[in-house]
Amino acid sequence: VIAANEHEWFRRTFYRTRQRQERWKKEFRINSFKRYQYCFDPGQAWLAFGDADGFRVRCDAHVIGSWSPTAGTWLWGWANDHWEARVTQAIVSVKRRGEREGVRSLTRSTFDADEADAWNLAGAVLDTMPEIQSVYRSPGDASLFLAVTETRWVS
Repeated sequence: VIAANEHEWFRRTFYRTRQRQERWKKEFRINSFKRYQYCFDPGQAWLAFGDADGFRVRCDAHVIGSWSPTAGTWLWGWANDHWEARVTQAIVSVKRRGEREGVRSLTRSTFDADEADAWNLAGAVLDTMPEIQSVYRSPGDASLFLAVTETRWVS
C-alpha cells in the first residue's frame, strides 16, 4: 500500500496528468471500441483498439506494471522477468525519480496495492515522461498497465 506520506505526492501527479489522459481517450474514442489487443513479440510493442471488423487505433506501448485484484499486489514491469527489457526499460526513469524524490512506491519491485494505488503509480509514469500520451489498463484479473506513445488512426 502506498505510504501515507506519499499520498499528497500522488495527488499532485494525478491532477497534473488527468487532462492528458482524458484528452487521449476522447481524441481516439478509446472507450467506444469493443476490442483491444497488445503484442510484445520480438521487434514489436503495440496496443490496438477496434471492433469486429478490425482495428482502428494503434499505439506504441511500454509495460508499466501489473496489478492483481485477487492478490491485491502491484508488480512493476521492470521487476517482472516475463517482460523483455526493451518493453520496460523506458519506465525505469520513473524508478529513478522515486529514488531522487524519496517516493518508495516508485522504487519497490512489488507490494500490496489496491486499484487506486495502481492508477496512482501509472499516473506517476505519465507525469514523469512527457513523451507518454496516456496509460491504459487491460481488463481482467491480472490487469496490465501500459504506457502509450505514437497513437494513430489506422484503416
